Amino acid sequence: MTSISFEYFKDEHSGWQKYRLDTSFFDHTSTVADIRSKVSEFLNLPRAHVLISLQHKHFLDDTESFNSLRLPKRTVLQTTDYSSLLPDFGFPLLIQATEQRGITIDQLRALRNLMHIRCSPGKETDNDKSLIKGWYDTYDEAHKPLYLEELNLYQANEWVIKPMTRADQGRGKSVPLLPHEVIDDLDGDAPPERPRLQPGGCSYVEAIAVRAEHQLPSWFVSHAWIEPVYFFVRCLEEHCHLRHLAGSTSFWVCAYANNQHMLDEDLTMDPRDSSFFRAMVACQKVVLLLDKDVTPFRRIWCCFEASVVVLAEEILGKPVLWDIGMVDRNGKPRILSDGVTEEDMDNRGGIAGKEWQQKSDREQPFPFETVLAQALRINIEDAAAAVILDRNRILNSIIRRDVSELDDEPFAGHAAYSRVNAKLHGLFAVAAWRQALPEAKAQLLDRLAQALREDTERKELRMNFQYSGDMNSKKMERLGSALPSGLERLTLNFDECHAIGNAGLTALAQGFGEQLVHLTLSFVNCTTLDDRGLAGLCKHLPVQLQVLHLDLTDCEQIGNGGLAALANALFQLGCLKTVTLNFCGCGRIGDDGLAFLAAKLGAAIETLDLNFMHCVHINNSGVASLAGGIVDMQSLRFFKIDLTFCTNITDAAAVTLVSALPSSLRNAELHLLHTGISRRACRSCETFADMQRWLEQMQVDGELDAMILDEPRVNHDSHTAAARPATPYPAAGHARAHGHGQEKKRAGRPPGKPNLSNSVKPENEQDEANNAADASAASLLPQSRILLPPPGQVQPPTGFILQPGIHGQSPAANLRPPRAACNQQLPATKNESDLPEDIRRHREQLRMSALRSHPLPPDLRSRLVAPAASRSPRSLPPVSLGQRHEVHGSKPSTSVKLPSTSQSGPWTSRTPRSGRDSRHHTALSSRDHPHLRTTSGWR
Repeated sequence: MTSISFEYFKDEHSGWQKYRLDTSFFDHTSTVADIRSKVSEFLNLPRAHVLISLQHKHFLDDTESFNSLRLPKRTVLQTTDYSSLLPDFGFPLLIQATEQRGITIDQLRALRNLMHIRCSPGKETDNDKSLIKGWYDTYDEAHKPLYLEELNLYQANEWVIKPMTRADQGRGKSVPLLPHEVIDDLDGDAPPERPRLQPGGCSYVEAIAVRAEHQLPSWFVSHAWIEPVYFFVRCLEEHCHLRHLAGSTSFWVCAYANNQHMLDEDLTMDPRDSSFFRAMVACQKVVLLLDKDVTPFRRIWCCFEASVVVLAEEILGKPVLWDIGMVDRNGKPRILSDGVTEEDMDNRGGIAGKEWQQKSDREQPFPFETVLAQALRINIEDAAAAVILDRNRILNSIIRRDVSELDDEPFAGHAAYSRVNAKLHGLFAVAAWRQALPEAKAQLLDRLAQALREDTERKELRMNFQYSGDMNSKKMERLGSALPSGLERLTLNFDECHAIGNAGLTALAQGFGEQLVHLTLSFVNCTTLDDRGLAGLCKHLPVQLQVLHLDLTDCEQIGNGGLAALANALFQLGCLKTVTLNFCGCGRIGDDGLAFLAAKLGAAIETLDLNFMHCVHINNSGVASLAGGIVDMQSLRFFKIDLTFCTNITDAAAVTLVSALPSSLRNAELHLLHTGISRRACRSCETFADMQRWLEQMQVDGELDAMILDEPRVNHDSHTAAARPATPYPAAGHARAHGHGQEKKRAGRPPGKPNLSNSVKPENEQDEANNAADASAASLLPQSRILLPPPGQVQPPTGFILQPGIHGQSPAANLRPPRAACNQQLPATKNESDLPEDIRRHREQLRMSALRSHPLPPDLRSRLVAPAASRSPRSLPPVSLGQRHEVHGSKPSTSVKLPSTSQSGPWTSRTPRSGRDSRHHTALSSRDHPHLRTTSGWR
């Protein structure tokens, strides 16, 4: 008589136990079902929860005769207990839609633990690998033992999935449950009668599910079944850690979602009607898991899934998120993420943009060389399939043949295959580009550049190089040469890349294609860029461009010259609709640059977003120039400007800007904090509705006309074209002329507003010649100016002539005595009371003008502060700088501060900033401390 024993893993403390089975009840009529029943009864487990095996052979056929097994006299059977995987009520949950059968990360951990406990305690090891007790390779003729680090899904399917999900009449009923239904506690009672399982059994997910809504997948897993299950789960755990996904997150994995007993129901004739395709459409997020040999790139089903990813915008209408996971040589999971992850955001240390450096550092150990060696050679036509019919159907589906022709032999060398291959190569090139920037990987970068360039059908490209120390001008040139010619949308971020220069920026721009309509470039704190680099960029802007976002925050070398070059480029872009320009911290930009920009804004622009935060050289006259530029933009729908910390602008600038907003505007934002503007004006500019009410109230109070500034006359010289670019909007088709002797029409000017002008004609021809000479000299000065009060408030002193304002020179410099007065030597005196009345009145005018101005330019300052004895009669009286003065005749709470040339103190000092997170700094202003003012007077 045969002696039968079986081994059973009781618990972690007891480990494996051996039990002897009483065979006295067995006879020649006994079957496998009798053995299973005896073992299950002894272990007090449902029969469906236990698998009985002898080495590689499974005892699954209950009708098989006991005598036909031909067991040795002393037989030790192995048992596999699935109780830790199955729900308490012991029957499967019927989920009709295969694409809704996701498996949670917690359920995958339970499966891994089942395999792990068979190796411990007292596990046998071989070359540091954990032997799984009682499991053998059923696909190998030698039936070698299985190890935890090598067991793949093919073997897990034989030892877990199929045995646990087979049809068993004694197992119980299947319960169809919709996602919104709830399972009540059964309390040991039998469930109500429901339809039984189909003869083919069920899927693994249906066998372990408790509630259908918990199994709804959010990620699709693409893999080749060849990777070990142990590392498969570890990669998904790392993926969940980086993406901050809970343990209840469900992944759609074909091995667990499809019914392995009835695959024909899930693998339909048309691949685009299969469970794979439906699940990808439902999830729209894919994680590709690779084995050490990168097998998925040579499998037809994986290539089909990859083709859905690259063609997602055509199939789904939007791109698909695609992460890639793989274990390195040390068995540690590595994830190549599509964009930054939540974990990268947490580790950036509160610095905006630092998350991209975190992502780059995290992905550095990813085996790029191994993956790219296969990825850049993907050819879906050469992909293999276990069933040749699957290959035919997938290839024919990609070229969109009729359903009736899917089983036919696919066309060889079809253009659709090359198209998908090129898109896949380009996708991997973009994903690995940043990691190929070091000089040691120059050859890899060349291969990536070729792959990206050949992706000619790519319409959109987004790349981020924030905080990359390896990005330099040479690498920018390489990127520019690799840009696909058919690009329509391009987004590049070079924030904090301190090695890039003007030559690199120009070379990058040379790669812009003619079809580009949407361009976003960011160069935050790229301190090596200056006006020449910006001019080189502007020279190559595509003429079809419709949207431009340019961020040059903290590029301190950018000044009026670069802004003028940009203005000239914008003038040529007749299709431009949206413009976003960020010059925050570009301290060299002043009124001249703002005037050039205002003069060249296209009439077709609908959205205008400007940021000149910390541009302390911008004064009221620059804002007045901008107001004159936007007043005729009748296509403008949204306008935003940030002048925070521009300390030299006053309420008059805010009133002038608000009054110039065109009637077509739907919304506007004016950020005027920490300027010379009063709190009341700042609050009135917070919303568009507040601006309108404020303007109406000022008009009722009679304050509007006195506050609005005239637009300075601008000499554009050769930069000015004859007219603005043509626009499809008939309302804005008129040309706008600029120049001396021409007044700009201010559409939308409030009724009754006078057209103020400070110009006074010269008395004779000699004075006119002197005026021209002064204008020529003053045009060489920096962009500073002093705004004079409107006529009627302050009159020029006796014996002085007020000349027309010239762009680039201080209006105070236009106050000069007639030729006859030049021969009069003014007495040198330290006491103002000794001066003539008209001279004292003239000095008072200059004081009031300087209260609203930017500090005088160095060369003009040197003339004004010269000793009185050495000053010529035509030199203006000196003013005291760096003190706070009360504005006579203004409201008590209004006061201004003239910054000193040393650029020190709370008025002009700027805290060093890094990135975008430290834009708001504390600064002392008259609005915050209206009582802190001095009346020390002037020297």
